[in-house]
Amino acid sequence: TITAVDSKPGDQVSPGTPGFRLDDLSHLLIDVQVSEVDINRIQVGQTVTLTFDAIQDKTYNGQVTEVDLVGNITQGVVDFNVTVELTDADEAVKTGMTAAVNIVVEQLENVLLVPNRAVRASEGQRVVYVLRNGATEAVTITLGASSESYSQVLDGDLQVGDAIVLNPPTTFDTSGPPPFVRNR
Repeated sequence: TITAVDSKPGDQVSPGTPGFRLDDLSHLLIDVQVSEVDINRIQVGQTVTLTFDAIQDKTYNGQVTEVDLVGNITQGVVDFNVTVELTDADEAVKTGMTAAVNIVVEQLENVLLVPNRAVRASEGQRVVYVLRNGATEAVTITLGASSESYSQVLDGDLQVGDAIVLNPPTTFDTSGPPPFVRNR
């Protein structure tokens, strides 16, 4: 498809002056820079979800189609280029739009999760604070896989539905719950 015309009949041109721009819109590709810390978790064929700043309330799907074998060093940071193909584009998606890309590197089902902001370190162990019988109790847990928001609980005295204190302070008044938890 011709997407741009830079010259018109009668224009003076010189060698190297673009005349037309041709784009293949049947395959929309997105290049993503992935840090060296995460690159070994990325593989061709992994599923991807994408959102666009210009398209509200819609999530698109894609797939990793290429992972560079050589990284690029920019200001001492090594990044690798990963190419993602959008698999369900519609007319709202335009070339050049900014996309937020989430690559699914591992998918877990039927696991217990805790919000990362509820987890604290205490004496070398991970703990969450649970509200039980009107008092706050520290529960030691072992974490597994994690995302930006949640972590898998592999071990610990937690059950689905436990009331976990989010953003707990570093110390609690032992006479009752923290000041931001209401007693009923």
